[in-house]
Amino acid sequence: MNQLYAIAAVICGLILAWTTPVMAESRALIIGIGEGYEGQNKLKGPETDARLAQEIARKIGISADSTKVLLNKQANRASILAGFQWLKEGVGSGDKAFIYYSGHGYQMESKSNDPDDDGCDEVIVPVDLKFVADKEFKQLLLGLGSADVIMMADSCFSGTIHKNLYGGSNRAAKVLKAKGAPPNCGVAVNQKGFRQHKSLGVDSDTVSGSGKLIVLSATNKHEVAYASFDGRGGSLFTQAVYDILQAKGYKTSFQDVIANAQEEVKRQSEKRNAIKHTPQLDGNPAYFDLSFDLSGKASGTSDRPASVEDTNSQREMIEYLVNNSMFAVSVVANRKQIKMGEKIGFEVFSSQAGYINIVELDPEGVVTVLYPNQYKSNNSIMANARLRVPEDIGGFKITGQGTPGDSRIMAIVTTDPLNMYLEGGGKFQKFKVFKRNEFRSMSKLLSKGVGPTRSLRVQKDDATVPGYGANAITITVSR
Repeated sequence: MNQLYAIAAVICGLILAWTTPVMAESRALIIGIGEGYEGQNKLKGPETDARLAQEIARKIGISADSTKVLLNKQANRASILAGFQWLKEGVGSGDKAFIYYSGHGYQMESKSNDPDDDGCDEVIVPVDLKFVADKEFKQLLLGLGSADVIMMADSCFSGTIHKNLYGGSNRAAKVLKAKGAPPNCGVAVNQKGFRQHKSLGVDSDTVSGSGKLIVLSATNKHEVAYASFDGRGGSLFTQAVYDILQAKGYKTSFQDVIANAQEEVKRQSEKRNAIKHTPQLDGNPAYFDLSFDLSGKASGTSDRPASVEDTNSQREMIEYLVNNSMFAVSVVANRKQIKMGEKIGFEVFSSQAGYINIVELDPEGVVTVLYPNQYKSNNSIMANARLRVPEDIGGFKITGQGTPGDSRIMAIVTTDPLNMYLEGGGKFQKFKVFKRNEFRSMSKLLSKGVGPTRSLRVQKDDATVPGYGANAITITVSR
């Protein structure tokens, strides 16, 4: 390929596939491309990711002799396609197929005439830059027949398969830029000019024969993913999954793994003042509560909230909404720590048009609706819009006050009308306030607007995503 289309960052894709053990010919295909890329496009981390993936494969019962590892120069397009053919020839009904990819991911202009196409094809980037597109990837998965497939994707745009930081300023982000890039592709929520994109290879009509299909990916479909912040050399999502499995064992469920990975990515991102990405669990929901080694149903998963109204506190409700966000919303503060009386401002972004509500959960468990409010009660927002708070929403200022400690600031955008200031309970003042004992009325109000969540189904790539998007950050107030 003579021209490399612009990539916005990438060490993103883990894709897994597997089957329940019947005959012992389960196989693993592990791909890692880091230092193998030419020029300035090298990545630091995929080699480490591949090593961790090999250990995961071994722990779920796939031997080293049944594992094919393609690193750097070995991982060209032809060898990757040959690797899938090797999987196809070796796995059958009841066998596991574990597929892992860590390297550059990208979006290129689609040549499709489909009116529902968003104009971009998601691709993985082999070392020879001869892309493997999402449509090809889907057919490769279908070729595995009745094998049980675990896909793990940790690259940029892996919810679409992309890795970068807000503004591309952090060294943990691997940004690949090139001339001739299509203007509407290769841009994610953490970058200026973001537009919505569809997922790589896995959508609501993706099937894997009669076997199981479990997909763990590093990001929501509009987010970029990060390299590790802790100096261990791999990517943040891969290391989070590996650490969780080492600590909790392979009898923990897929749901538990993804929930813990979300918490770890959030923790490390907030520590670095970065907009977090949201690990996702997709595939067949009937198998989400199986143990990671597929040995049976895991215990300890039934107590997880299945809806907003099943949450038991304001904090749990906010985390539920953020972790099950269906499209991209970001909230960034101009500072993460303030003293009493000091001013603070935010910038909020939404990839979808809808109705925005911004709330604060203070250290005492009181929720204040910052927007909409008495100064501006119309809370509609356009797609790809950036909202400055408080400049764009009324003549007031936001300062540190009340009880010192950590406050959680959440922005939520719903496609169905939702106005937390004008609707529901709470104390109706300049800013709506929900006290701790009014939690149930608040959760009931939110449940009207959030629609179906993404956690228990594979999201279809429609032009307009229903439901809601949410994100949150922590602000520390001190005396």
